[in-house]
Amino acid sequence: MHGDDHDKFMDEYCRRSIIEAVFGAVKRMYGDHLKSHIVDYSQREIAVRIICHNIWLVAGSHVEGGRLDYEPLAAVAV
Repeated sequence: MHGDDHDKFMDEYCRRSIIEAVFGAVKRMYGDHLKSHIVDYSQREIAVRIICHNIWLVAGSHVEGGRLDYEPLAAVAV
């Protein structure tokens, strides 16, 4: 690979690794099996799992000393 090709590859690889890490975390938290076999419901179930994971991350990042700090959460809600 030459300069620009290598840089482009590394950018795409980095994005892929981030996505794989998120899906891995979601699978560890909620399991890797879906309850529904209907495609539309499966997609909704996946979306809900990702939303719950994101809420868990935001809430966890604003906890200090075992107590939720509400001020930063207000900024996220805006």
